[in-house]
Amino acid sequence: MEISFTTVQLAGDATGDGKVDTFDLSTVARAFNTGKGDAGWNPEADLNQVGIVDIFDLVLVARNFEKN
Repeated sequence: MEISFTTVQLAGDATGDGKVDTFDLSTVARAFNTGKGDAGWNPEADLNQVGIVDIFDLVLVARNFEKN
């Protein structure tokens, strides 16, 4: 029998620390309005993984802010 585990990340947790807080907001804000190849691009801030950091990524942070 084989057992496997899947890691689930909380929506809005850009830093991957298991909670959504000001560090996640800061991560997304610093990369806001950037896309792949742009200066300042951070793929961790592209929370919905569409290739651009935009308002929808900020909404994910806001929706889950202070959750863990």
